[in-house]
Amino acid sequence: MKITAAMIVFNGDHVLNESLASIYDYVDEILVAEGPVEFWQHQGCQTSSDKTNEILRDFHDPEKKLRVVHSQYHEKDEQFRSALSLMTTKTDYLLQVDSDEVWTYDSLKGLDKLLHEKSPISVGIHSNTFIGGFDRVISGFEEKTDNFLRVFKWEPSCGFVTHRPPTVVYADGNRTKGRGHVDSDEARDYYGISMCHYSYVWPTQVKSKIDYYRAKVSMQNCIPDFYESFWLPWTKTESLEKKWEIEAKILGMHEFQPEVRGPAFTKNFVGEHPVCISNSMNTLKLRLTSELGD
Repeated sequence: MKITAAMIVFNGDHVLNESLASIYDYVDEILVAEGPVEFWQHQGCQTSSDKTNEILRDFHDPEKKLRVVHSQYHEKDEQFRSALSLMTTKTDYLLQVDSDEVWTYDSLKGLDKLLHEKSPISVGIHSNTFIGGFDRVISGFEEKTDNFLRVFKWEPSCGFVTHRPPTVVYADGNRTKGRGHVDSDEARDYYGISMCHYSYVWPTQVKSKIDYYRAKVSMQNCIPDFYESFWLPWTKTESLEKKWEIEAKILGMHEFQPEVRGPAFTKNFVGEHPVCISNSMNTLKLRLTSELGD
């Protein structure tokens, strides 16, 4: 069974190396489209200005699995299709990976078992979505069944429709989840599959995410001052009591308005970080401390 991983990235150096390393031994090829969509182009960006390009250039790739295209894109749908255009071999499954998503060995082992046993068309994946560090994750809608679709059967005649949510269309007209779908509850409960999503950890990362989503995706659904009034003070305080007081004001810790996403309180992470994250933990924490200080 051959598996192709595909990723889009722009200024996503936070755990990019760890993300690529976590899947390297499991997949047959990794396709990456780097560069800004129009929102960032209008702000003068032509390519990543952090260490993203350096990481992609210097990534340890003894089996020559990694292929990268650098460009500018209208939107993320076009960017992801650009990554898929790098596919050179017939593959059985497509694994979509964001640059802030990192996998454990056990989860990939469970995914391999699931794919061999059930031959699904698509698979939903539960996310451990970290916020303000490495100890707490967001509950609520972040844990909803199939909130993240990440695995798709790949056939010669199929095509990628949209990045939001990730959707593949097949020759018979069916789309993702149209047949033979394994939802994220079954994947987690019976095969031990989940991913670690380091998506709200660092100030530069969170500020960038919020600016883009507020302008192009969620707009009026976002809390206008979430970063300054909620995420930053929540992250800077070590007091769980004060964290709770902040969360109580907006029923959780997420930039979407509570009436849109429902309660999304944080909770302690129960589990283990991927080995590549554990090995980099001191460096990752130092970056968080440094960015909070700035």
